[in-house]
Amino acid sequence: EAASRHYLALAGERALPIDVASAEASFARALELTPADHSERAGMLELWAQAAQQQGRLPEARAALEEALALCREAGATVAAARTLTTLSSVLRNVGDPHSRDLVAEALTLLEAEEPGPELVSAYAELAGIRAVDSDYAEAIAAAERALQLAAGLGVPEPARALGYRGSCRAFLGDAQGLADMRRALALAVEQGMGRDAAVLHNNLALVVWQHEGPPAALELCDDGIDFCERRGIAELALSISAMRLTFLAACGRSEDALVGAQPVAEQAEAAAGDMTLIEARSVQLGLL
Repeated sequence: EAASRHYLALAGERALPIDVASAEASFARALELTPADHSERAGMLELWAQAAQQQGRLPEARAALEEALALCREAGATVAAARTLTTLSSVLRNVGDPHSRDLVAEALTLLEAEEPGPELVSAYAELAGIRAVDSDYAEAIAAAERALQLAAGLGVPEPARALGYRGSCRAFLGDAQGLADMRRALALAVEQGMGRDAAVLHNNLALVVWQHEGPPAALELCDDGIDFCERRGIAELALSISAMRLTFLAACGRSEDALVGAQPVAEQAEAAAGDMTLIEARSVQLGLL
């Protein structure tokens, strides 16, 4: 069982950037071999939740992460608890739950009391994402730069997420150089095998290009992003980008195409509990009707 659990988890980790369904199946089997009182249970739950999140199974991912967090707290595993809080914050952000801000704040408090590590880099990158969604661009840039500085000091790979959030916020503030940051971040995420991060960057790059180069260019990037996600099974971001694509179709004057596409996107978002995606799809429908 120990060997099977180890190699199933390893197979899932290798598969996750390129085949989410295969990764989820490996993690699920590993979980079956990990009893409720096993010391590796929390880690297996976190791995499975990452795959479930990317499949768009947000309520299930949330439940698994909450169980993992309780196990980490019970075991006094501070760094693991903080890492789980960061991942859970991302899930809650996607369902529009403002509690995500509290979770990443708690993660940072826990990690700042420990020796700096990759978990602290990830927490600052998540904070940058939250600040960016809140349109608090200066604070988002500061959090992203903190993540980048920490990574450089630790000698770990440059965090594509942080670089991407810094770039998007710079671009929203009118600095076109932010687009170059985002394109480099996307290349980094693909090179590092960070499939979900690359998918998020596809989404965010299209949004920024809309502001700087217009909706036709953004629409083309949406199509690239959806293709990227669908080939890997990242349903969560394929759906988000599809919703944003409706906005760009409407902005291009393709109202009928947008209306035809909006209803299935809205239905999928409702089924996945993806509130932010649902809001975008329904708002496009409302505006056009």
